[in-house]
Amino acid sequence: MELPHFLDHNVILAFVSGTTCNDLVRQLGWTCPQTVDELMDVVAKYAAGEEAVGAFFSHENDKRKAPADDNEGPSRGPKNNKKKKKAW
Repeated sequence: MELPHFLDHNVILAFVSGTTCNDLVRQLGWTCPQTVDELMDVVAKYAAGEEAVGAFFSHENDKRKAPADDNEGPSRGPKNNKKKKKAW
């Protein structure tokens, strides 16, 4: 089975028109791919970079998160600052 022949320009235009990621569209504007191969190279590099950034920041955010309240350990409740009168 043979796929129909599409001009690289039409494929690139269709890809950019259907892409919702503004940063990727901006990157494609800077690099101006002329062939589908160049387009796929730019997209693959962009995706790899986004994945690396996402992995780095998600790992860093995990370190910063406060521990979940799991009802373990002693609980003292709210402090009561009123002094109690001693009964003699």
